[in-house]
Amino acid sequence: SIRRLHGMEDSSELVLCDALVRTYDEGQRRVHPAHYDSQALVTAVLEIDMGCGGFDGPGFYVQPDAHVSSRVPVALSAGDVIAHSFDLQHGVEVRAGRRCSVVFW
Repeated sequence: SIRRLHGMEDSSELVLCDALVRTYDEGQRRVHPAHYDSQALVTAVLEIDMGCGGFDGPGFYVQPDAHVSSRVPVALSAGDVIAHSFDLQHGVEVRAGRRCSVVFW
């Protein structure tokens, strides 16, 4: 459902600007440190099943405070979508296995 965002009267004015497939795999990127998506009002992440048995680690997390101890993992299964605003600090950590998602801004 479309909700009112940051005082917008009509969130239907949101426009998809960019998307990419992001993988976390052995010998490649394993971490995307805590950050803000300041270039977009809303970011949506679609979790994809790569058929490889999943991954170890928190995967996607939110970090509401500056300190790493405030991290809260968000459990996502294949097909799940999470959307967040630009002002939510978040990141990804994969210790083993493979994680794949599609990110929309």
